[in-house]
Amino acid sequence: MGSAVRYKHTDVPRQPGEMARFKVVQGPDQGAVYVLTGPKATVGRGESNDLVVSDLKASRLHAEISQVGPDWVVKDLGSVNGILYNGKASKSATLRMGDTFTLGETTLEFMSAEAGTMMLRAPAKSVVQVRENLQAVEGQKERVRKMTTFGGLKEFAAGLGGGDTGAMGQEQKKKLMIRVVAGLVIAWFLMDEMFPSAPQKPEGRKPAAISANKEAEDLGKYLPKPDSPEINRAADMFFKQGFREFREKNYLRAKANFENVLRVDPGHRLARLYLQNSTMAIAEDTKSLLEQGKRSMTSGKYRDAKGAFESVLRLLYYDQSNPAYEEAKEQLQKVKDKMAGAEATS
Repeated sequence: MGSAVRYKHTDVPRQPGEMARFKVVQGPDQGAVYVLTGPKATVGRGESNDLVVSDLKASRLHAEISQVGPDWVVKDLGSVNGILYNGKASKSATLRMGDTFTLGETTLEFMSAEAGTMMLRAPAKSVVQVRENLQAVEGQKERVRKMTTFGGLKEFAAGLGGGDTGAMGQEQKKKLMIRVVAGLVIAWFLMDEMFPSAPQKPEGRKPAAISANKEAEDLGKYLPKPDSPEINRAADMFFKQGFREFREKNYLRAKANFENVLRVDPGHRLARLYLQNSTMAIAEDTKSLLEQGKRSMTSGKYRDAKGAFESVLRLLYYDQSNPAYEEAKEQLQKVKDKMAGAEATS
């Protein structure tokens, strides 16, 4: 950490030691600029990165930017959703003036140090391209969402079987199984919005995600049997990804993966256990961050408090009905007001 500095606005004069900069042209941090002062920097939503983005679709450690000779290269670091270079999926790419790369929903435009600030003030030439790319991604998500829901699957099955899934032949049923499993594999790459976390139940009840809902039960009628190779492979893939995220204490993504395991195989005992553990860990982290934020605010450490409350909002992004989300939102506004008052009197 330390080889990049973030600025809220683009009209920042050239900085001492500046080597390159990246302008955020799309995403939660749109309008911000990251100035690189070193030959290598990492990008992601984890606080240990040089370029920290507040994009929940980005991995904790998503990509690396490095200077190779006279060129700058961006490389994917094994993230869940990968990166797009000028709108196309890529593992690594050499950056030229005005090129963009996308991680999650955040798109950054590359500017060399020699570009000056005039070009940075201008609208990004790639915005239209970025919007078209995001529309394509959303369209793909919608197609996968329809394919992996009970209604879409039933409609597809009816089309194969002439309106009656019971009348389907063995070959048609095999095709249906292949498509269902293929849809689940695609959903793994787009899992951030495929199956949003269910709102938490009041204390004393089991988390909603642990008991399979009616839609999952209905979907099970059309899936291969739980002990089939197709289901085992899909469940195993989701579980391994969830377990990796759990070990890294990335409980939000772990929870989403374990929920997906139970959609594929409702009887998966380990997934149920780790889902419950992930839900409990999120609740504990939320409580700890709220307390930390309040202590920091009381002692006048407003930046620390702001960071803690923002972390709660990110953690509960898919559970905004949670009272802790509203509390963090209110406390964050109080911190912002205090910070503004302190700046006004200084």
